Amino acid sequence: MHIAQFTNTYLPVINGVVRSVSAFRKALSALGHNVFIFAQQQNDYEDQEPFIFRYPSLPLPLSVDIPAVIPLSPFMDRLLPKLKLDVIHTHHPVLLGQTAANKAEELDLPLVFTFHTQYREYTHYVPFPQDAVQDFIKDAVQIWLRDYLRRCHHIVIPSESMRDILITAYGLQGPYTIIPTGIELEP
Repeated sequence: MHIAQFTNTYLPVINGVVRSVSAFRKALSALGHNVFIFAQQQNDYEDQEPFIFRYPSLPLPLSVDIPAVIPLSPFMDRLLPKLKLDVIHTHHPVLLGQTAANKAEELDLPLVFTFHTQYREYTHYVPFPQDAVQDFIKDAVQIWLRDYLRRCHHIVIPSESMRDILITAYGLQGPYTIIPTGIELEP
């Protein structure tokens, strides 16, 4: 199979999503699949792996060193159909997640989404501290995520507790599989 994985963060950033994307890629490649990564541009970083494609990005004015991906690229628009993809797998519902969903629809491909994060719990990063505004943002995130999940053909969930959250908070009914994030055993 030819699989495109879209992620807002990839190497050299190190976090749980990056580890998961890397583990999925390693396992799928070992099974003989071609895995193409679409991620953020990272200045002064040279990829050591093949088939990494970078969207432009801008540094965020936060204390974390993670650039914000700009999900626009005429080069990617031309490249994606040429890869003869079988599936698009996204690891985020925003930015490249929206791009992945749109490309899956354009190319008539199944869209798989791994739900890594409890997004409602991250709304405090939006710089509006008032409780009423935070409640509004949390509700908007919940509605928006529910709609995004409906666009996906399959959901990968890393744990049973996350599955319970998705069923309770987002009304998840559609096809899903619980696949714990793999870990590197060598270290």
